[in-house]
Amino acid sequence: MVDLRHELDSCRQHTTFYYHSLGEYLRHFGGRDAVYFTAEAPEASASGGFAKARRALGVSDRVEVGDEVRLTPAGLKPIEGVVDYATPVFLGVRSADALYRFYGRDAWGWPVGVAHHLFAGDADAAAARQGWGTWLEEVFTSEEQV
Repeated sequence: MVDLRHELDSCRQHTTFYYHSLGEYLRHFGGRDAVYFTAEAPEASASGGFAKARRALGVSDRVEVGDEVRLTPAGLKPIEGVVDYATPVFLGVRSADALYRFYGRDAWGWPVGVAHHLFAGDADAAAARQGWGTWLEEVFTSEEQV
């Protein structure tokens, strides 16, 4: 049986993050075309996954909106940016040429996900999806604790 309160909570929080992201686009990237992609972590991430993903990115549990961060996803280029959204279940980081979105869907028993908007002229969605997909797979299948 579906718990409608659970579904409503998820929908409200995702929608709030979506609208915030739309505002970030308009303020910082208005008129620019983005390459967009999503990637989802393995099912194992549905329990405690967001905390593990944040650690693997090098992001403190105490990060706040306005903090400058350096994300260090293994196998991908480091990302310099500013936190533009931070809740227990979502993290938004804006760089000079991208909006990086991280979804702690494990709060509702679903896998962790990423959705990024890349504004660089040479952005390659397929390569980015593959790189982030590999990163997510490795974070959640690694024997080593991150």
